[in-house]
Amino acid sequence: MVFRKPYALLIKYFKIIHIVITIFMIYLTYKTVNLYKFFASYVKTGWSSLNAEEINSYIGPLIFISIFIIVILALVIFFLMRFKNKPRVYYLLTPIIYLILLIIFIYTLSVLKTAEFDVVSPITSRITRDILMIAIGIQFLFIVFSLFRAIGFDIKKFNFKQDIADLQIGELDNEEVELNLEVDKYKISRMAKRRVRNVSYIFKEHKFIFSLLLFIVFGSLITYFALNKFVLSPTYKEGRQVDLGNYDIIINKSYVTNKDYKSKIINKNNKYILVSFSIINKIQDMVFNMNNVSLNLNDKIYYPVTNIYSDFIDIGNGYIDQKLNTKKENNYFLVFKIPNEEKINNPILQYTISKKYDKNNNLQNKYKKFKLNPINDDNITIIEKKLRENSNISGNELLINEYSINNKFEYSYKLCTTNSNCENKTYQVNTENSLDNSLILMLNISATMGEYNNSSIKNLTDFIEKFGSITYTLNNQTYNQSNLNLLNTNTFNGNEIFINIPSRINDASNIYLDINIRNIKYRYKLN
Repeated sequence: MVFRKPYALLIKYFKIIHIVITIFMIYLTYKTVNLYKFFASYVKTGWSSLNAEEINSYIGPLIFISIFIIVILALVIFFLMRFKNKPRVYYLLTPIIYLILLIIFIYTLSVLKTAEFDVVSPITSRITRDILMIAIGIQFLFIVFSLFRAIGFDIKKFNFKQDIADLQIGELDNEEVELNLEVDKYKISRMAKRRVRNVSYIFKEHKFIFSLLLFIVFGSLITYFALNKFVLSPTYKEGRQVDLGNYDIIINKSYVTNKDYKSKIINKNNKYILVSFSIINKIQDMVFNMNNVSLNLNDKIYYPVTNIYSDFIDIGNGYIDQKLNTKKENNYFLVFKIPNEEKINNPILQYTISKKYDKNNNLQNKYKKFKLNPINDDNITIIEKKLRENSNISGNELLINEYSINNKFEYSYKLCTTNSNCENKTYQVNTENSLDNSLILMLNISATMGEYNNSSIKNLTDFIEKFGSITYTLNNQTYNQSNLNLLNTNTFNGNEIFINIPSRINDASNIYLDINIRNIKYRYKLN
C-alpha cells in the first residue's frame, strides 16, 4: 500500500484550516456572549424562567463539536510546525485554552440546569457571569491571531508576507511511502518494540505537553464532579443551615431506634429514623410542607408518619401542621418507619423544591438533600452526677440538693385560684396505711426549666415522671423502677418531689436517680 506524507497537504490548505478554526472560534464566542448576557440579566433580576429547550439553545451539541474540531486542528498544525521547526506556542496554547473553555461550558450548563428548577444563589450567578466575561476576552484574542493566519498576515513582523511561504514545501513533504502487507512475525515484533521505544522517546521529549494534557483532562473530570457534588447539587451535613425559600432549615440530629422514651420496644417488625430539625421562618403564618419531605434509604423512598409521636417525647414536638413562629427558631422532629430487616446505609433526607414533567410525562423532582448520620440508641452513654452538682439536661438546669426516705412527709405549697389570689397550704403525703408497705423518696431539687420542646412537658414533675427512673442495688442484684408514681403532681411547691418506692430500697447499698434522654443517661448517686 502506498500513501503520501500529509505535510504537503497540510501546508497547501494551511489558510483554509485557519479559516475553519476561526469560524468555529467566532461561533463559540457568539454563544459565550449570549450566556454572558443571560447571567448579567440574572444578576440584576435574581430570577429567570428556563426550560430544557431554552437551555439547549444556549449550550447545544454544536458547542462541544466545535471545541473538539478546534483542539484537533490546532494539534495537527502544532505537529506540522514542530516538524518544520517553526514557532508553535500559539498552537500549543489553543487546545489548552479551549479545553478550559470546555470546562466553563460544562460548569455553565450545570448552573443553567439548576436555574431550570431552582433559584441560583447571587454568588454563583455573579461568579458565572464574571468567568464568561473573561472567556469572551480571551477568545477574542485567539480569533484575531487565527484570522491573521488565515489571511496570510504575519503578526510578528507586521508585513504582508504569507506564513505559508515560510513553511517551505519540499519534495520530502510529498514523498510516497510503500507498505508491504506480507506478514512477518519477527519483523512485526521488532517493529512493535521500536514503536514502543519511539513512543517512550516522544513522551520523554514532550513530557511537559503530555503531562499538561493529562492534567487538563483529569482536572476537567474532577472539576465537573466537584461542581455537581458541592456547588450545584450539594448534599448538606447535619448542623448546616440551608435556605428552602420561605424558610431556612437546620437538621440538628438524627436517631435510629425501635424503643420509646422509656426504652421499651415499640414494634418488633419495625425500626424508626427520627430527624430533629429547626426551622427559621421568614413569612408570617407559614407552615412546613411535609408533603415535600421524604427519606431515601437504599434507593427506597419513605415518608413521615405522625401517629407515633407520643413514643418519642424525649426528642421534642413532632411536626404535623403547626404554624411557624417568625420571631424564634421552631424546633420539631419527624419520624420515618423502616422495616426491621432494612440496613441503615447512608440515609438521605430529601426536600422537594420543584416538580416538573418531562416529554414522556414522567415526574422529575429537584431536591435539597441532607446526609443523615443517625445515632443508634442501643449505645447508651452514662454521665455520672453527684448530689449538689449542677447539670444541664436538654436545656434544663438541675441540681439535687438532698434526698430523704420515709413513710410520711409534710410540706407547704401555694394554692392560687387566680393570678392574684393565692394562699399557703400545708399538705401531707404518707404510705403508712399502704398494703405493700411502700416508702416515699423525697427529692429536693433546684431547677430552672428551659423552654422544653414538647407540649406534654410543662414543669419539673412532668420531666421527672416521664424521663426519670430509680435504680438500686440489693444483695448484689440491680433493680430498676422505670414507672415513677409522683405523689404531689397537683400540689408541687417548686422544689420538693415525692416518689412512691418499694420498702426494700431502704436496705439498698446503692440508690440512683436516672434521667434518660434517648441515648444519654444522667445518673445521680443518692446514697
